[in-house]
Amino acid sequence: MSNRLKGIIMAAGSASLWGLLGIFTRALNAAEYTSLEIAYLRCLLTGVGLLILHGIKNPQVLRVGKQGVLTSIIFGVLTYTAGFLGYAFSIERIPVAMSAVLSFMSPVWVCLIGLVVFRERVQRKQVISIAFCLLGAVLITNLLGVQEMRFDMLGMLAAILNGVGIAAQVSVPRYFSGRYERDTMLTYGFLGASAFMALFVDHGKILHSFVAPGGLSVIFNVLCLGIPCTLVANTCFVKSACYVKPTTSCILSALEVVVSTIVGFLLFQENLTALQLLGGAIIVAASLGMELLGHANPPALEEKGTDAGNETAVKPR
Repeated sequence: MSNRLKGIIMAAGSASLWGLLGIFTRALNAAEYTSLEIAYLRCLLTGVGLLILHGIKNPQVLRVGKQGVLTSIIFGVLTYTAGFLGYAFSIERIPVAMSAVLSFMSPVWVCLIGLVVFRERVQRKQVISIAFCLLGAVLITNLLGVQEMRFDMLGMLAAILNGVGIAAQVSVPRYFSGRYERDTMLTYGFLGASAFMALFVDHGKILHSFVAPGGLSVIFNVLCLGIPCTLVANTCFVKSACYVKPTTSCILSALEVVVSTIVGFLLFQENLTALQLLGGAIIVAASLGMELLGHANPPALEEKGTDAGNETAVKPR
């Protein structure tokens, strides 16, 4: 398997796992969990999971100076906290469809970061992919069919902030790749985000939900949110940028909308119109299809060196 194909699979797989979030989030909402509590548990389980995993397999990842730990914590607080809570806040103030489309602006922010920070040119294929994915997102979320549009400025800014957070997840570790490994930033980033949110959650309520009637179901949903849908998904998403360009990773993240729509139709009896099916097909063709059929990107690059968006190729780790 080529490194480029590996990166595409990692990014597409991450988006697919994110698309399953709605199943477990709805179950926890029914158990009276708030958006903050759900985001906190996702970050906590992921951070602890990564800490144990690297502590056993690669302890060197965890041995960084105070500056590295502080940088990673700030990265986590600003990206994961802002991203997880930004989306939750936005859907309280604007239609879910509008929030999903605004959140998918992440490839645009990655392109801008690449242009300003890494001095990269924006390729025509990227612009076409982003434009068609946005069109597909508008159709599949039925944004044009929303009866009561609420153009709440705070809600729209929160959704955009979520997209910026997604873009930062692949762009910030790339910027620090010459100093810190991605695994280092992920581990301390999630732990930092969970420590920050721990200041505002009711731990007694969470613990009580585990031992109350139906507690096993709550624990199951929390574990599914934290391990496959966050630990595996976010780690693969960030690491996919070692093999394909960060913009490509974000474009492929549009598949999340397709998976979540299919889940809503199959499990929650949500309506699925012809336009939504067309939107899903457009997203798959524009994201996955164009990447698989396009020209190969530069080979995967080592984390402690030049990243996949640059010209100089190095052997992957």
